[in-house]
Amino acid sequence: MITDKKSTIQQMREIMRRMNYAYKTESSYCDWVKRFIKFSQMQSRDELFENAEDKVEVFLTDLVVGQNVAVSTQNQAFNALVFLYKEVLKRPLIKRVSMRFPHLTGHHFNKLYPCSF
Repeated sequence: MITDKKSTIQQMREIMRRMNYAYKTESSYCDWVKRFIKFSQMQSRDELFENAEDKVEVFLTDLVVGQNVAVSTQNQAFNALVFLYKEVLKRPLIKRVSMRFPHLTGHHFNKLYPCSF
């Protein structure tokens, strides 16, 4: 686990409060970041910057394929990670992230999302 994870999460909370985000949004976003860090098995803050877009894409794909989450859940996780990189780490995701969405028949299709809003 990231050794300075608490400081990253704490920093995220402080920024969200300064920007007047709702408490529930703050809690949700921080939980998604913790899940992302755990899923990616990151040991240091520097690992957040190595192949960031690829790690985000793998995480989001696992949410749909491995955990069978709803589209809205995947979107919330995506937005939490975009916030982390753009507002907290000050290194917005540059490449587009391909997200998989479950189709009604159980098939998946990819959609590219720009990361810099």
